[in-house]
Amino acid sequence: MTDVAGRRALPAGCKKARVHFSQPGKNNKDCFENNGLPETFDPWLQDRPCFLFMGPPSMIRGVLEILDAFDRAAEKHPDICLVCLFRPDSRLDNDLIVKKIDRMKHQKRVWPVLELVDETTLNAFLSHCFAFVKTFAMMPSEIQLAIIKDMAWGKPVIVANTEVTGKFSRPFGLAARAGRIKDLSDAMVKLADSKAVIPNSGDT
Repeated sequence: MTDVAGRRALPAGCKKARVHFSQPGKNNKDCFENNGLPETFDPWLQDRPCFLFMGPPSMIRGVLEILDAFDRAAEKHPDICLVCLFRPDSRLDNDLIVKKIDRMKHQKRVWPVLELVDETTLNAFLSHCFAFVKTFAMMPSEIQLAIIKDMAWGKPVIVANTEVTGKFSRPFGLAARAGRIKDLSDAMVKLADSKAVIPNSGDT
């Protein structure tokens, strides 16, 4: 999907003339349902900007870093919120993460979901969020397909500044240094303050 991957294929024996890359796209005719949220969600959100994380409640996915970064960002920005849709397929660190949320200074601005949601509810959360947090602090790869899928909603994304993921995502959001809680926190505040993403804005 990127020129970087194409260049790396050459030393493996692929001929240059047979290596091509094509960036992923989106069908503009796609439509998404926008209902199915819990009745208490809108009164909780109150039209505040909401960041969304989706993934298993596992430390290797950078969840603890996201929670720490949000607590810092919430100290600076009085309105931002965080929704965490934790998939139930991997609960290795579930109890630790729940306890972490309970100890957060701004835990009332965190909406954790600890069970699997149906597609309608998922799309409703995706529609209501302001931006996506996809740090994958310990799991860099070329481009996570989840990032591409989320970008179809036309909303900014914060990713870890791994070589290709960061380069691909910068026009659509911000890239924070992997594992740097302050960088991630600053990126959240920057997006919430600007209410827009400046193309090619670079790292935070």
